[in-house]
Amino acid sequence: MQTTIQVSKKLIFFLLFLVSGIAFVICGFCSLQKERRAIDINLINKGNCVKGKYVVGNISSCVVRKIPNLGNGSYSGVSQVWLVGAKEYAFFTIPVGESNYICIMVSDKDKVAELENLYKDGATSIYFEGEIIESPVDINYKWYEGISDKEFSGVENILTDYVIKEANFEDYIKKIYIGIMLLVCAYLQYISMGKMSDIVVKEKLVEKRADYAYSNSYNKENELTIEKRILLSLHKELYELKLGCLWRIPFFLFGLIMIKNNYYWEMKFVGIIISGLAIKGMVRYILNLGWKSTEWFLKLIGKESITNKINKCKQNIILLEDKIRLEK
Repeated sequence: MQTTIQVSKKLIFFLLFLVSGIAFVICGFCSLQKERRAIDINLINKGNCVKGKYVVGNISSCVVRKIPNLGNGSYSGVSQVWLVGAKEYAFFTIPVGESNYICIMVSDKDKVAELENLYKDGATSIYFEGEIIESPVDINYKWYEGISDKEFSGVENILTDYVIKEANFEDYIKKIYIGIMLLVCAYLQYISMGKMSDIVVKEKLVEKRADYAYSNSYNKENELTIEKRILLSLHKELYELKLGCLWRIPFFLFGLIMIKNNYYWEMKFVGIIISGLAIKGMVRYILNLGWKSTEWFLKLIGKESITNKINKCKQNIILLEDKIRLEK
């Protein structure tokens, strides 16, 4: 008996809904646990400043400096601006813990305006939620030059290895609801696919003799020519897959670097797409190499590897050459 999985569009959508739903639910619950263990932003120090921790709290001040070339007494707390994907992050430096400072990254324009007004008389504190990440850029030391010692104790007190990236905990919790919706879609898709017996088909293997296709052929020379052309075509196809696999390796590595070295899902997503497209071509070549494990998988989905086709084609050529020799 041979078991074959019928890979239909319904099955593909079912697996996509299922895997995505599980991933969103797990990610949402992990975020929920992190939120419950969030630390006060004003209590951050070298000991508890750890990548991945969530922080909450009220910011009552930030480091500011006079904007040069204006001459009207304007001040700003933005030490640098970093553009990543479609988002622009403004960097502010706030006092934390025991005479330390840390930079926060803010993309929300309203929040940026509120932080810019913190140094003004009568300004109130601002509630802030964020996640500690490794600093994606080097600190702009030049920006701190000229700030008085009364307002800023020095760059040596800045926790330069980490920054706090603005976050919205409500968005993290929404992942759970998105995951549940995707799982419901997966269940509905499963129902629409019908019975499992329609997806996994067991059929009897009928062994055929290798010479069956040519035993009654009246033009074996022509059949031999066709088989040789097919063999050349298969070798060419396998060679092209090999070349495609080789030139995709740098793209795959580039995608992994983007995923590893970026802390923003906009750039991680680009890296995932690049790596995914590269893996697709590499897997196609591997599946056609004729390994036992890959042959089993291809049989399971009702496919056949190019290497297996090449071997059959070679057997047919030998068989035809023998029959032509015997007839002569």
